[in-house]
Parts: sequence; structure tokens; C-alpha cells
Amino acid sequence: MIELTRSVLVEVIVGTEEDTLTWHLSQDLLTHVTPFFKAALTGSFAEAGSKIVKLPEDNVHAFELFVRWLDDGEIAAPSWVTKQIYVQAWILGDKLGCQIFQEHALLGLIRGHSFWGIAGTTLKAVYDGTPAQSKIRQWAIDQLRHDALTHVQTEELKKFYISYVRDSPDFASDVMKAYFDTRQPRNPHVFGQDYLEFVPYTK
Repeated sequence: MIELTRSVLVEVIVGTEEDTLTWHLSQDLLTHVTPFFKAALTGSFAEAGSKIVKLPEDNVHAFELFVRWLDDGEIAAPSWVTKQIYVQAWILGDKLGCQIFQEHALLGLIRGHSFWGIAGTTLKAVYDGTPAQSKIRQWAIDQLRHDALTHVQTEELKKFYISYVRDSPDFASDVMKAYFDTRQPRNPHVFGQDYLEFVPYTK
């Protein structure tokens, strides 16, 4: 990894004009860990010549977590990282084709729900930005079922869930499947490894 960091630096510009941050990162490192950057920086795209990659649609805080992961191999998240940022980090990892980073983001979500139920904003972020049958959606539904079993849902949250069923066909379908699932709801904080393939689960 030390040799990989001694390469040409790539300028990565993330976010919109109102909220933009720029990083200068090792090209060898980026192309080593993500198919997205490998395609952009070693193919026939303009970025391969300019060494400038713009990601206007991505969350700057999520990308900062990605940079931290590049440096440390894990996400030692500071206090400003919200559950929605973890979701955005998972989405970013999906775009970059970096499953290990995705799993570190999901690990942060699992740990963050050890005592609290899943919020409507987190659930909406998951279903608005992630693909069907993904591990993060599986975790979200399992967390929702566990919350219902342990009675940590407020009336306000229940109203949100009922409303969101009308707005999100995917969520409605998954809720229906969960309703007819006769198995005992599991605590995702206990069975966290079920959602992770490469990253070991530690509470």
C-alpha cells in the first residue's frame, strides 16, 4: 500500500457549487480499490488525461468517509457522522463498485442502532437511493421488525411508515413480505454478520 500512495495525484471534486470539497488522491490507490476510478482514469475518458474527476451528485461527507477508509482501512467516524451520511456512504460505495467500503458504512449503521429504532429519515434514505434486495434494505426491514417487537417505535414514526408505504412501492412490497414472514424478528445488532460478506462484525 505504501508504493501505491507514491503515484500521480488525481483531483477529485465532490458536491455542488454550494457545497463542494476537493481532494488530491493517489491514482494508483483509487484505481486499485474501485472499478469506477479505474475506468475513469485508465480508459478513454477525458479524466484519464486531465486527472480531474468531478462527482457533483455525491455527498461530500460520504466521500470524506471514503477518504478516511482509504487511509485507515476502516471508518473511525467522528461525531458529526449521522445515520443518513452512513446511508450516503453506502450509496457512494455502490457507485464506485467498492463493496468493502459499503460494508464498513453498513457496519456503522448497524452499530448506530444498538439502542435506538430506525428513524423515518434513515428508512427513506435507504429506499430512495439503494437497489432492491440489497443488504442495506434487508437490514432496514429487519431493524424495523425488531423495533416493532421491542416497542421502540413512536406513534409519529408509525404514521410516517404508513405514509411511506403509499409513496414507495419497493418499501410497500418489502413490508408486505415481512408481514407474512412467520419467523421471529431478529435483532440486527446481534446478527450483524448476516449483512456483511467481507468485513468482520464487531459490536
